[in-house]
Amino acid sequence: MIKNGGRVRLKDIQNMLAKDFNIHYQRDLCINRDD
Repeated sequence: MIKNGGRVRLKDIQNMLAKDFNIHYQRDLCINRDD
């Protein structure tokens, strides 16, 4: 997780957050689609 001697690149963090957000967002969409 921590790279380059303790420094994590901002791009890696953004990619991680984007993946995490997409997973939660899609899960919420599936849960809320009860029509």
